[in-house]
Amino acid sequence: MLNVTRNLVIINADYASSWNERKRLVLSGYQSARDELKFLDFVFTKHVKSAEGWEHRRWVVRQCFREAAAAHVNPDVIVRHELRICAKVAQTYSRNYYSWTHRLFVLKETDSKEILESELAFSTKWVNEHAPDHSGWHYRQQVLIKVDNYPKVESLAHGSDDGICQSALLQGRQYNVGLWRDEFKLLKTMVDALPGHETLWAHARFIFSQSIQGATREPLIAPQEASKQLKILAKELLLYSQKAGERAKDAVFSTRFRLWAYHWPTFCAYALSVTESLEGSEGLMAASEPKKKGDTDDIKALLGLRVDPEESIFAKGEPGTCSTTSSGTGGDSGALWIQVLDLRFLQLLPGPEGPGQASPVKSL
Repeated sequence: MLNVTRNLVIINADYASSWNERKRLVLSGYQSARDELKFLDFVFTKHVKSAEGWEHRRWVVRQCFREAAAAHVNPDVIVRHELRICAKVAQTYSRNYYSWTHRLFVLKETDSKEILESELAFSTKWVNEHAPDHSGWHYRQQVLIKVDNYPKVESLAHGSDDGICQSALLQGRQYNVGLWRDEFKLLKTMVDALPGHETLWAHARFIFSQSIQGATREPLIAPQEASKQLKILAKELLLYSQKAGERAKDAVFSTRFRLWAYHWPTFCAYALSVTESLEGSEGLMAASEPKKKGDTDDIKALLGLRVDPEESIFAKGEPGTCSTTSSGTGGDSGALWIQVLDLRFLQLLPGPEGPGQASPVKSL
């Protein structure tokens, strides 16, 4: 039966019944998990996108982990082997969803500092060479989250041939501001070099969401300073998206990114809390004098809350303005709407010059 199923899966790697029979043979002791893994290496030289084959490989890797745990053997040897196979398969077919999913599954099974360093370096090199690869960027995001949550690491670094380098200073549960700031630098470098790639703007959403979520955390070390720096990073990302949007290739992506950011629930909750705390103060709208009663109501309207329609500039029907219910952009109306959003929301985030300073946004 071992020979029969071997021939069947070599011809058709999506034949689930054959893989299930091989599982029974492994459990019965007719085939070791390690030997089955070697056989799968051979199968994947031909069938790199077999869903059933990858599912079977994941099952075999779990068996190998169990055997390693029973024998008190470090499972990192298995992890490194799987990462090498996934890298080889990705080179054969770069946008291989199954390969990247398996790589992420394996990565979650290790807490090795050396492996994390290696994966950061690998992902940096990969995204620089394959900018449109959504799967590669998604994997990188998961690696960054794992590094950010890694306990008791003094330094992690990854670099690429163009000199981009990231440093991570992680102490206990402290949110790693430097990691996300360096990731923002990498993003800016790639967007400037490769304008018009939607994948890069999807990654910008990831960095923004991590910054705002991190700003609401309560780390053990210097929580106020870490929160402030993450808010500054989010603001710098929004300002950069404005600048990048001046290029024709990135105009649509930039506008979509900012509209997403201003309507993202976590950021809206933060904006609402700041708006309510500053309502009636002079610091809220420092860049748009004179301050009107409807300023805070405009922000509440953008957050989907009930306000007096007579007090909101969005409901007055002025030339070039949009309704608060509109979700798209178009022509002069859409251009002015996104500028109003920029002016309102950017002032809710602190800048490096300190709270209450005017944001470098275009005046209406």
